[in-house]
Amino acid sequence: MMARPLIRTLLVGIMLSAATLAQADRGRGGHDDDDSERARQGALSGEYMPLADLMKVVKAAYPGQIVETELEERDGAVYYEIYVLQADGRVIEVKVDARTGRILKAEEDD
Repeated sequence: MMARPLIRTLLVGIMLSAATLAQADRGRGGHDDDDSERARQGALSGEYMPLADLMKVVKAAYPGQIVETELEERDGAVYYEIYVLQADGRVIEVKVDARTGRILKAEEDD
């Protein structure tokens, strides 16, 4: 039982390392992420709330360290999946409407 939170924490650390390496690669001329560009354009046009504002909403409701964000679209609805690492090692996936900032759903990530 004690190993599961440790394994999850290690996996999150690996994910963060991979994300950092990918970001560094993009800075050296690697491939741009279409979702990142779409999110940036949506925020600049005012269609989506800025990600920084949405992250504040999530952190107020689910304190912890945000370890990943994904922009998703389904049936015309655009939302962010924001993953929050809790102090106890659990990761909470929070879905937030990109346009309104309303939290749509939150659940423990498996």
